[in-house]
Amino acid sequence: MSVAQGAPQGTYAATAKLVVRGAGGRVVDELAVTVALTVAPPAAEAHLTPTTSPAFTSDEVAVADDTGVYLVPRDPSVGPTDRVWWGDAGPTRLSLLVVGVDGEPATLVIQAQRILDVPEGGSSSCAGGYTLGAANPIELNAGRVKNVCSHKVQIWAEAADNAALVPGQTYQTPLSTPLVLDARRWHDPEADLTIGTLYLHISYSVPASSGAYDTSEMLMAAAELEDEA
Repeated sequence: MSVAQGAPQGTYAATAKLVVRGAGGRVVDELAVTVALTVAPPAAEAHLTPTTSPAFTSDEVAVADDTGVYLVPRDPSVGPTDRVWWGDAGPTRLSLLVVGVDGEPATLVIQAQRILDVPEGGSSSCAGGYTLGAANPIELNAGRVKNVCSHKVQIWAEAADNAALVPGQTYQTPLSTPLVLDARRWHDPEADLTIGTLYLHISYSVPASSGAYDTSEMLMAAAELEDEA
């Protein structure tokens, strides 16, 4: 299966038949294999270092059209995919597959929250009296009252959540599997309809350990001791 460069965004699928033959060329089974390829827009880049407050704010993911909105990861292994009503004023914990510069896979834990903002050309009353911006964060998968606001995502990574990662290394989500968050309608009509999607390529740099030694200096010191002996 091949998709031409510059193909429109969407999912392309092709089905082929595989014939399984045994001794003497006898057909013992036939299998239908379907391959699907999704052409997505370029992922936004988020470069993180340890912090306990939002380090990245996305562009507008979706604009509500007289509905509550909630966001869920497309991959259920990343975080909660069920919607909840109202939710908490705070972040949602997400776990991402990342790869270090040494090629080893690892898990990066990030915190993600949703904020409401005024859409371009919109009114500051879009949220029906709710506070806009970072002063009113909402967990990703929580729906609230109907609004006509712009919805954005803020993320960060805390050192305590990622203590198992190697100091001095940088980890990133593979280009083939960015973090994908779908924004969906809460209210009818068309409740649960996806109205926007965020594709996010995340990298996380672990500070070098303050107790780390410079290997070259240790070798030089050892050589000097040998000379003195």
